[in-house]
Amino acid sequence: LRRRWALLALTGLTYIATVAFNLVYTIGDIFVLFIPAYLVVVLWLAVGAGELAGQIEKYGMVHNWLTLGRADTVHQRNHGSVGAGHRLKSVLWGAAAQADHWPQAQRGDFSQHFFYPKIFEKRGKTMKRHKKQHKLGMIVLLILPLLVATTTGLAQGQIPGPRENPNSPPQHIDPTPKILRRTVTPDAVHTTVEIPASRDTYISSNKPYQNFCNTNWLRVGYNQDSPNYGAVRMFLYFDLSSIPSDAAINYANFKIYMHSATPTGDSDMRLEARHLAASWDQCLVTWSSHQPQWGPVFGEAWLDSTPGWKEGDVTELVQDWVYGTHANNGMMIMGDETVRERQRMFYSSREPGMYPRLVVDYSVHVDTEPPVVSVNPLPQWSMSRFNVSWSGYDPGGSGIDYYDVEYSVAGGNWIQWLYHTQQTSADFAGGANGTTYLFRARGVDKAGNVQPWSSTAQASTTVDSIPPTATVNPLPDVTLTPLFLLTWSGSDNTGGSGIVSYDIQYQENGGPWQNGIMGTTDTSIEVTGAQNGSTYGFRVRATDAAGNVQPWDPAPQTVTTINTEGPTAAIDPFPYPSTRDDQFPVSWSGDAGAGLTVVSYDVRYRIDLGSWVSWLTGTSLTSQTFTDLGADGRYCFEVRVTDSASRTSDYMGQQCIIVDREPPFLEPRAYLPLIGR
Repeated sequence: LRRRWALLALTGLTYIATVAFNLVYTIGDIFVLFIPAYLVVVLWLAVGAGELAGQIEKYGMVHNWLTLGRADTVHQRNHGSVGAGHRLKSVLWGAAAQADHWPQAQRGDFSQHFFYPKIFEKRGKTMKRHKKQHKLGMIVLLILPLLVATTTGLAQGQIPGPRENPNSPPQHIDPTPKILRRTVTPDAVHTTVEIPASRDTYISSNKPYQNFCNTNWLRVGYNQDSPNYGAVRMFLYFDLSSIPSDAAINYANFKIYMHSATPTGDSDMRLEARHLAASWDQCLVTWSSHQPQWGPVFGEAWLDSTPGWKEGDVTELVQDWVYGTHANNGMMIMGDETVRERQRMFYSSREPGMYPRLVVDYSVHVDTEPPVVSVNPLPQWSMSRFNVSWSGYDPGGSGIDYYDVEYSVAGGNWIQWLYHTQQTSADFAGGANGTTYLFRARGVDKAGNVQPWSSTAQASTTVDSIPPTATVNPLPDVTLTPLFLLTWSGSDNTGGSGIVSYDIQYQENGGPWQNGIMGTTDTSIEVTGAQNGSTYGFRVRATDAAGNVQPWDPAPQTVTTINTEGPTAAIDPFPYPSTRDDQFPVSWSGDAGAGLTVVSYDVRYRIDLGSWVSWLTGTSLTSQTFTDLGADGRYCFEVRVTDSASRTSDYMGQQCIIVDREPPFLEPRAYLPLIGR
């Protein structure tokens, strides 16, 4: 009996240790915390049931039980020891059958007897042994199913529960690649292969320690409805070891079947795919443990909510994995993780016929000749940033896979610039002024043949990074004709590539700049059609042989005002038509036109139709008292002006007044226009 109790105690301790281990390392689910408490309750009930059986046996209250007990004694004598299950069955059924025949007083204080068994007398060693066997049988019978069920679930790394798809139990799909098509040509073997996902699972933020490696589903997005997984992300891995490392990857498609989306009719969801930086185990990875470090994003896509096959081009990704450019640790895909019900559910690799897969088309070429590649010619001069291009062909037929391009500074050592590139041109930036750069390229074909490097440069150019300078030669402040000559000049930096063209712009009266002549090699132009009174501004810029362009000056480099009509002047009208005085004032004014000033005036007069008499010469005055009176008569005055451009106008602007100092005095009654001199 002691050995049995020791075995029972050892079993219980082992079970509790198993629960604790899985709590710490695997599950983290609150359900497990109740298992030890449940075990204690079961043990207590089992002991209680054994005591109950002992009390029934001691008082002999159940006649049928005694009868069954005697039957058991006969059975034991004839067939060996009675099992605990059979004995327990006899006790329970006998108690149920005779419970109504117990004395009322005995039924009334039954709980007292049950909870305080020490008040009863012990009856003999045989009955005591029977009571202990009852207890042991009850304990073993009640604990054993619990141990089997829960410990089995823990050993699998999770608490037993309903599978996400109970109607479709997980089946592990054979991850062996399936050849869909293979053709052989004289120079290559072309293969199309389907590669199932060999590892896939998802993780849940609301179940941070739960693993989902045995589910039929993969999830991305956010699950807020039942079972409320929270943010979910899926992991996939494809074994590409069956593809030769020297194979040419022609194309690769990723295909996955979307079973459903929530909410119904949801708009497109943005998905992001990342490299994984380390290997991972699909049956260990959870949100909070065994999760590999993320790598960079390699793809983005927008996914609709319509169920069915979804696919995308992953040619570059598969090339990176096969050629070793990036380690193949699989990928992680995540969606919109905003807290709301919005997710996409896909079939996992455990769903027959609907598993995620890669379809890869590749070729293994039979080619022993390297490609022929060369850098295309460059101009003699280039700016600090310039474009370099290269081209070539593969005589072996497999096709050029990628290019390597190097450069040298002023004939020095060759420096790696672009390696493993499939581009055929690129901008070279950061060239130093006055420095010569040399370039060479080689090709590598899809069969792995590498072109030898050229021992000499295939192209070169010298950098001129400083723009030239040019300016318009000065014009006079005022131009007196509508036609004039505009000239300019410029220079490049010392050792530069030299000026190759000029651009001329002009503006009128400070307005917007307008193109005059562009890209000319001339250094002068005859301007025609200038408008009198307008002011014109001019500016020029130069471009050198390297392509450097001088910035435009914001202000005009020279300005001139057009004045083609000459100055004008006039005698101011007299305030009265006649005078009887011996003297009277005379005034005048003049206009030199745009951009010029009046320098001097000449004034003359005459009496009636007599000859003109010079009164004032070269004066700067604009008024003077006239005293040179002779006989009475009609006195007329004219004026001419000389401007700052030394232009002198004709006499003009005549005004007349009648001088009547001797009687009889004339009284003008009407004025007639002057019709002659």
